[in-house]
Amino acid sequence: MLEQEFDSIVARGVGLAHELWPSYSCSTDLGRERSSRKLVDAYTAAYYFMISEQFGTDSPPSMTDLLTNTPVNQIHALIKQTPKVANPKHSETYTLLHLGSIYINLLNSIGQTESASMLADLISEDCDLDKVLLELEFDSAWKDSNVILGISTIHAIRKEYGKTYQLIEYIESRRDSSTGLWLSRKKPNYINSIAALFHFVPIYKYLDIPINKLDYALELIDKLYQGSGVFCGANGYACIDYDVFSILRYAMIAEPQYFEEHRYRIFHICSEYISSRIGSTDVFTEYGDSRGKLSDLMRIVRNGLYHGSMLTLVWNLKAYTRVNIFRNMSIFANSAKSTKSFPVEVNLFSIWFRLMTYALCVEITDYISLGKRVDIYRRMELPGLGYL
Repeated sequence: MLEQEFDSIVARGVGLAHELWPSYSCSTDLGRERSSRKLVDAYTAAYYFMISEQFGTDSPPSMTDLLTNTPVNQIHALIKQTPKVANPKHSETYTLLHLGSIYINLLNSIGQTESASMLADLISEDCDLDKVLLELEFDSAWKDSNVILGISTIHAIRKEYGKTYQLIEYIESRRDSSTGLWLSRKKPNYINSIAALFHFVPIYKYLDIPINKLDYALELIDKLYQGSGVFCGANGYACIDYDVFSILRYAMIAEPQYFEEHRYRIFHICSEYISSRIGSTDVFTEYGDSRGKLSDLMRIVRNGLYHGSMLTLVWNLKAYTRVNIFRNMSIFANSAKSTKSFPVEVNLFSIWFRLMTYALCVEITDYISLGKRVDIYRRMELPGLGYL
C-alpha cells in the first residue's frame, strides 16, 4: 500500500519540481542570469538535477545532457559565485565543499567521472583540505560535519582511501566520550547532533566501518519522536526528517538487534509519516505546517520534558514560531537567497528532501514486511547527500 502511495507522491513531487524550475531559470544554461526576481544558482540547479537523476523523472532538456555539456570550469564558477548570494552565517569554505560534494556526486552518477575528478581538483585548489579540517572548531556540529562530508567526497572520487580512513580517525576524536554523540561546542542541541551523525554515516558506510556506540543516538531518536512520523519542530522539518529516517535505514542493517526489537514501532512511524501527509497541504513544504497551534505547542513542551534538553526545546519552539507567527516571513532554503521561501511554501530543496524521506520510509517498511532490502531510487555512489 505504501508503495502505491509513494508512486503517487513521486509523481506529485516531480510535477511540482518541473513547474517550479522555469521560475528559477529561463535558460537551460547553468549560471545564466534571467530577467525575473531570482538568479539560477548552484543550489537550485543541484536539487532539480538530483530529483531528475534519483527518481528517473527527467524532462526536456535532459538534465544529464545539460550536466554533460556544461564545461567543468563553468560548473566550478557557478559554485564559486554562490557564497555571494548565500546566508552569511555559512562560510565560503562551507558552501564550496557542500555544493562541490553534490556536483561531484552528480557528475559521477551520470558517468562523467573524469569531470567529477576535475571538479574535485578545482575545489581543492580553492580550499586547503588539511587546513580546513585543522581549523574546524565544531561551534556547530551540523555545519562542520557537512564540511567533513564534502571533504570525504573529494577523497572518494580520487580513491584516496588512506585519507578517508584518517578522516574517520579525526571524526572519532570529535565524539563525546560518554554519549558517542557529536556535540556542538556552542549551544549543543540534539538536533545538531542528529544532523552530524547523518553526515558521518555515509563516510563509515563507504569504508564499511561500523559506528560504535550507536545505541545512545538511537535511544535519543526515540526520545525526540513527537508523533505523526516527525521528530522536531511544529510538525517536522524536511532536512531533519530525512536525517532521522536515513539513520534508521542505516540501523536496519548495521544494528539488527535494535531494529528487531523496535521493528513494529519503526514500521508504525514510517507508515504514519507518509499517511499523515497524503492529501495534506505540507507534503513537500520545508517546514511541516501546524496541525493546531495549541496542540503543537503542548506536544513540543511535553517532548522537551521527555528528552530533557533545554536547547533542543528552544530549537523546536523557534520552528513552531516560524510556522505559526512568522509564516509570511521568507527564510533561506539551504542557505541560498535565490531559494528563499516561506516556511510552509514548496521549493526545490524541500521537494528533494521530502521525496528522499518518503523513499526511505517505503524501503524500511518493505524490509520489515519482506525481510529483504528493496531499493526504490537511485543512490549516489560516493559519500554525500543521496548516498544512503
